[in-house]
Amino acid sequence: MGLVPANQTKRWSVLVLIDFLLLLLASFLASWVVFCSIIPLFHSYALVNIAAIQFVLIAVRFYRIRVSESSLDVLNRSLAGFVPVFVISVLLCFLDDGFHNRWIPYLIVADGYGFLFVAGSRVAFRSFLNYRNKQESNNLPRAVVYGAGELGNTLVRQNIKGKLPYHVVGFVDDDVTLTGTYMLGLKVHGTVDDLAE
Repeated sequence: MGLVPANQTKRWSVLVLIDFLLLLLASFLASWVVFCSIIPLFHSYALVNIAAIQFVLIAVRFYRIRVSESSLDVLNRSLAGFVPVFVISVLLCFLDDGFHNRWIPYLIVADGYGFLFVAGSRVAFRSFLNYRNKQESNNLPRAVVYGAGELGNTLVRQNIKGKLPYHVVGFVDDDVTLTGTYMLGLKVHGTVDDLAE
């Protein structure tokens, strides 16, 4: 394994710090929802829970995912980070005091909020990037992609990322059965013969 570039290390550090703050916010909200206050041992439970979640997120390479590229990968890896920590934490609380342990509801709420905040921040950032790229590409010349197959979809993905010098508005394809359907949010307008209309 080679050395990690400095800018990538900075990006990972910023993401870890942001997630730490989001998980801390989730912990405080969970404490307020479950206990209506900050009770003794809160800091210990919260910090151990946050550290365990972030350790597992690093282990499943959650921070190596490019936020702008894969929502499904973000969801899968974030679940892989949160679920094992939650299950182990609940089992440890259960072994300590059974299901009457007051920390189990806290863990349910804290890990639920934490998952929503961490995954939601990634989805919100991706939505912002897509919106910004779409606004910037609206000023570019319009284009229709010929072919709604793999290559056409690749062109649209590059357009969504803002890497093309034009704005893709739809598809045309020789397959008449695709007319009127949508691929990646863009309409297949028909065949090349229909384009003149």
